[in-house]
Amino acid sequence: MQDSKARVSRWLQAAGMHSGFQLSLDADWHCSLQLDEGAHCIVELNKGGDQVLLYMPLIRLPDRLQDAQRATQLALTMNSFGAESGAGTFGYDPRTNHVLLTLSIRVDLLDELLFCSVLGEFIESGMDTRARFMSELERQGAGGDAFEAPQAHPLLWSARA
Repeated sequence: MQDSKARVSRWLQAAGMHSGFQLSLDADWHCSLQLDEGAHCIVELNKGGDQVLLYMPLIRLPDRLQDAQRATQLALTMNSFGAESGAGTFGYDPRTNHVLLTLSIRVDLLDELLFCSVLGEFIESGMDTRARFMSELERQGAGGDAFEAPQAHPLLWSARA
């Protein structure tokens, strides 16, 4: 497991060199990349050390049931057959009440170049998916402050890029 952590940290360092950031996994095996427009991409190595988990919080589900149902229905619709979820799959984090875009890849299928490519594709696709998701929520008439953009949360975003 420590070998996987060192390997993924090396890959993150390589990815960071291309973007001007110093990236590595923290003690909890997470790394957060702060993106444009308040978006975040979290890279995590699972506890078994065999999966790289990429996820991007899209919105915090609102307390109002009707708005939460609308967002959940939209996420499920966009998730169908991966047609509109780009490089990821929609998910839900009950710890933070966020709708997420997620991707999981086995470490043994990656090398540095492929990791950097997958990470870049996930971020690019994730930002596009996030914009389409938020635009569709607005188009459906969601009330102004009903949907919150995710804020830094210590449980998810413990390591800043």
